[in-house]
Amino acid sequence: VGFSTAMRGIIGPVAASLMTTHPGLRLRLAEVEPWQAVDQVAAGQADVAVVHRWGDVPIAIPDHVERRTVHRDEAEVVLRTDHRLARRRTVSPADLADERWIATPEGTICRQWLSRMYAGTGRLPQIEHTSMEFDSHLAMVSAGLGIALVPRLGRAPLPAGTKAIRVTDPVPEREVMALWRRSQGRSPAVQAIVAALGS
Repeated sequence: VGFSTAMRGIIGPVAASLMTTHPGLRLRLAEVEPWQAVDQVAAGQADVAVVHRWGDVPIAIPDHVERRTVHRDEAEVVLRTDHRLARRRTVSPADLADERWIATPEGTICRQWLSRMYAGTGRLPQIEHTSMEFDSHLAMVSAGLGIALVPRLGRAPLPAGTKAIRVTDPVPEREVMALWRRSQGRSPAVQAIVAALGS
């Protein structure tokens, strides 16, 4: 199990490779939010999960669940090339204080990080539109409906007339981890999956 951008950027390619190198391995993929993935692995409903943690936004992982960092990712602000900040190489949350945002729904980890990113500004981000899919965010930015914070991992090519700009202070970084139950650590299938995710 894993989150959406990991499905496109990590899990899909790894699954295809594993099915070639380990033809007897049976994989069943499911896209879920990170806390659901943690719960499924902890309860034995999934053998391996790929989850992410943004900066200091916590994700609770039980003691009987092992973890390994398999990727580090960064999100960038995507805006139109005619935007007032489009010529900048970097932007800070203070630069973005009055912007209209396209974001994931309330309660998602990405939304929590966007709100946390604004902590030093004394304000909250002004969310105009919500969508779970980052491809939809890109389409809405292209249409001039706002700006979006979009991870690099699994990101589709940017639409014409848009650009991505790095954010600083703080940099929106996330740690991508593979999780599995400690009791399954010697399983050849789990070992093969975790090794492939980390390569």
